[in-house]
Amino acid sequence: MPAGRDKLHPLFRLATLSAAAFVVTVLAMVAAVFADEQTPISQFFSRHGISLLMGEVIVTLVLGILAMWADQRRTARMMEEEAAAGSIGDQISCVSTCVLVPPNQYNDALGKLEDRA
Repeated sequence: MPAGRDKLHPLFRLATLSAAAFVVTVLAMVAAVFADEQTPISQFFSRHGISLLMGEVIVTLVLGILAMWADQRRTARMMEEEAAAGSIGDQISCVSTCVLVPPNQYNDALGKLEDRA
């Protein structure tokens, strides 16, 4: 497998950061529940907590879906490249076999080459 395949797409890293932000927000909201209602963080979460969580969920979902889509495209492209390289390798091996065939058997060997393609 090529070395480039091991690298994660940047969208996966962004989705991970977004999910981490969601977890931190949830934990902060839980902590704010036990704090005094007059603290600024409690008031902020009272006013904007649900919309903040909704935004983080939407961003995480969008980034996750985009990351999977980009990974699928990259995997499909790599499979096509490997398949193309494999078919060229088969043709090269068949051509080398065909070259070693005596001239009177050349048409049979050429037919085998066409069958492989």
